[in-house]
Amino acid sequence: MTIFSSFVLSVVMVFGMNLQHTARIFVEFWFSAYALISVGESIGILFSTFFDNGGLAVSLVSAVITLFSQLNGIISVTLPEWLKVIGWATPMKSQSYLCIINEMTGLVFNCTEASIASGACIAATGEQLLDTFSITNQSTGTYPLISPPILH
Repeated sequence: MTIFSSFVLSVVMVFGMNLQHTARIFVEFWFSAYALISVGESIGILFSTFFDNGGLAVSLVSAVITLFSQLNGIISVTLPEWLKVIGWATPMKSQSYLCIINEMTGLVFNCTEASIASGACIAATGEQLLDTFSITNQSTGTYPLISPPILH
């Protein structure tokens, strides 16, 4: 069921949001969505096992998943190294890198020279924006491999 739900999510996100779509990008997104759903389910099962109170378990799961999403390096760009390492323990970081690399590669923004000079436009191309996030490895083939999905 997780494979099917991650497929539906991938179809809605890639085609419904009009993201860049090739077969490679779709499969990478599908795999990373599967990994995210599996990890979320596993965290939920883990907390439900330890706590009898369902409300407490749901609140803790929400807090843990929110913490992991902050460690992916997109929302908080300047993280200490030890927090970056913790961020790689979940598939959220590799999934966010996959998405941002696939969307920003080849993208050109409509920035005028005046808006670049004033700082209103911080990047004229997607590659410059990737440099802002310090994403140097732009080979997306490595990110699904390091994404640790928990298989049921």
